[in-house]
Amino acid sequence: MKRTFIISDISIYTVLAVFIFVLSGSACAQGITYISMLGTPNNAGFGIVSSNSWAAQAFQTGTAPGGYELDSIQVIMWYPDDHAAGFSLSLCGNNVYSGGVMGPYSAPGTILGALSGSSQPSIGTNTYTASGIWLAPATTYWILLTSSTPDAVGQLYWCCTESYIDTPYISIDNWSIPALEGNVILTFAGSSDNGLSWGFPAYCWGQFAVNATPAIPPALSIQSATNGITLLWPVSAPVYRLEQNTNFANLSWVSNTIPVSVVNGTNQVMIYPSSGSLFFRLINP
Repeated sequence: MKRTFIISDISIYTVLAVFIFVLSGSACAQGITYISMLGTPNNAGFGIVSSNSWAAQAFQTGTAPGGYELDSIQVIMWYPDDHAAGFSLSLCGNNVYSGGVMGPYSAPGTILGALSGSSQPSIGTNTYTASGIWLAPATTYWILLTSSTPDAVGQLYWCCTESYIDTPYISIDNWSIPALEGNVILTFAGSSDNGLSWGFPAYCWGQFAVNATPAIPPALSIQSATNGITLLWPVSAPVYRLEQNTNFANLSWVSNTIPVSVVNGTNQVMIYPSSGSLFFRLINP
């Protein structure tokens, strides 16, 4: 069920601030498990993790209009080498490469942030927590596993489950693990050269779970100012932009061109109205 909320306020300058947003689904303080491969059979072997053998797994976010705040990622690991150390889990963006044998393909891109957790994971499920990492809706991201020791010294092992290359895994709110992109498998990736190039070694998915919270849209407020008004809303991510309209009954919203300043964690725009009415709203691109 989708609900639309309208919050309005009117100043002595007959300027209306209107905030419209759409929410779908439900949220809780601990986040929602949108994707989980944790209960699947370990029937596809292991992904080797070392300083010269990186492993990565793709997933795609759902359709919440404001995106999501990443809470944590969980992975299932197997018996580590005694000398393996320096394990890390990061989130990467998605890069599309044009030089593949079968055509364009996707692979891990820029590292967006490292998650916090043990540098020596135990056998079984290990949880890594995120801070300040925001996920855009309907966007592909990669979970990246690395360590500080080379293969010859010690290896870590990421448990994998069998994938179905023609059928994506689709979860709640349209979160998914894609199966194909064009002619190229977009699932589990490996790299032997510190992320400079990637291969897709097996028809498998890493055993993992992603927990996130739908982003709450910011509130728009108005304060009186000398010869005008100030529009205010909290700094938030994903970024919302300000639009204005001279007639609330039509759809002719245009982007605000007045510079936005940030003061104590709050976006501020000074408006000096002339005659007539102006309507404002915040919208997530």
